[in-house]
Amino acid sequence: MKIIVDDFGINNKANLTIIEAIKRKVIWGASVMVAAPGTKGAADFIKTTKARCKYGLHFNITEGKPLLRPGLVSTLIDDSGNFLGWTKLIKADLKGKINSRDIEAELEAQLKAFLAADKKITFFNSHHHIHLWPRFAKIIKPVIEEFNIKYVRCPKKICWGGLPRAHRIKAFVIQSIGKLKKYHKRSLSTWMVDLDWAGTDDVARGKIFNNLPDDCELICHPNEPSGSADISTLQWIINNKHD
Repeated sequence: MKIIVDDFGINNKANLTIIEAIKRKVIWGASVMVAAPGTKGAADFIKTTKARCKYGLHFNITEGKPLLRPGLVSTLIDDSGNFLGWTKLIKADLKGKINSRDIEAELEAQLKAFLAADKKITFFNSHHHIHLWPRFAKIIKPVIEEFNIKYVRCPKKICWGGLPRAHRIKAFVIQSIGKLKKYHKRSLSTWMVDLDWAGTDDVARGKIFNNLPDDCELICHPNEPSGSADISTLQWIINNKHD
């Protein structure tokens, strides 16, 4: 099982939890955001600290601002210069309003920014799984191959055990898209589950964690807990997994 935390660099507070997880050796890898408020802190840690942790790019075109100037990615952003967000981005793409070159340019910029912090990109995934959207996958796949990235998040199967009904639809959609085989030669694992899908219930989190197949990617996040949860999913991993 590979435990991966997303959003390294999203903000400095989240970075502290991720760094704790890396130092305790409870995660396999961390995916890095290169155009976020905490990016410098994440990059400085990666450059100066030798760790067993693998690092990958957490490609982002759905939240915050792009790395490139607005004129180079104009179809991906709104009038304020922020990314459109997942829903608006997909709707715009369905209407033929998204320029493929904008995605390629931002992707190449983010990959090069990552390489300035770490010489090797071990794996690739994206914010809100946007790289699995079929048309975007066709754009992204050749760039990933050019940069010789070994692994890509592209599950063939979703681990259903313990998932609340509300998240089974999301899991089904991701599994269905994953079966399109855009990245399967580089797939990080056969199985995948996002621990956030367990909601705020520690019992549900435990059911998922304790019933995973070996060939599985378990995703967790450093984000602030929501609802009645006391801790984020990453903090839950730190508290419950021992190397």
